[in-house]
Amino acid sequence: MEIREAASQHLMRSAFSRAVNEDMIGLSAAHGGIHRIVCECSRRMCTELLDVTAADYEAVRAHPTRLLVVPGHELADVQRVVSRTRWVAVVQEQQESLRMQSGATNGLHLNNGKRPRVLIVEDEPFTSKLWAINLRSAGLSVLEARNGLRGLARARSEQPDLVTTDVMLPGLDGFELAEALGQDEHTCRIPLIFLSGRGEAAAAARAYALGAVAYLSKSCELRAAASLVAGVLARFTRDEPELVA
Repeated sequence: MEIREAASQHLMRSAFSRAVNEDMIGLSAAHGGIHRIVCECSRRMCTELLDVTAADYEAVRAHPTRLLVVPGHELADVQRVVSRTRWVAVVQEQQESLRMQSGATNGLHLNNGKRPRVLIVEDEPFTSKLWAINLRSAGLSVLEARNGLRGLARARSEQPDLVTTDVMLPGLDGFELAEALGQDEHTCRIPLIFLSGRGEAAAAARAYALGAVAYLSKSCELRAAASLVAGVLARFTRDEPELVA
């Protein structure tokens, strides 16, 4: 029974990753005939990237139970290797159908029993989607905004439990967004985390001065960053905000 349940969980995680890739492929055309996708293995929260040709991608998609994974990430009790190169492995799920994962969490809930909601303010669709994968894998609900003005509006109207933002944004930049959130009595207590491509100390110092609880580089390990977000939400109280180094 335990083996069967584990296999089912692996299948659902693979199906989730594949659906995410289908969504991301729709965001932008292949560059030079190459698609960049997330590894579709059964490992929890895998976010390693693969570059595959558009032709290979479509060929694998012609088989409903075949997935593209990083070589070595296939799991013997769930998948068998169909083909493998140095960079990409094609695996065949050993069951006839895949089901989407729904409602899985890591047990993190608010006092009202609902999953915490994180607002991602990021103008680059691929980065936003990949970040959202990690947060959902950590058991969080995700809202998204593509610019600072939209992020401010969604924070005010939907009152998320935490906001993550880039620095470089159209409309309001991340610093201006942080300042606006801090000046509004309805949003000033929402914890804010920067996830930015600007890694210099001055940018981090400005973010902390504006009330951010953490400043992370986009080059960091996103799974670890998602765990940090979950940790902030688990420990953060609206009356006693906790700084995270």
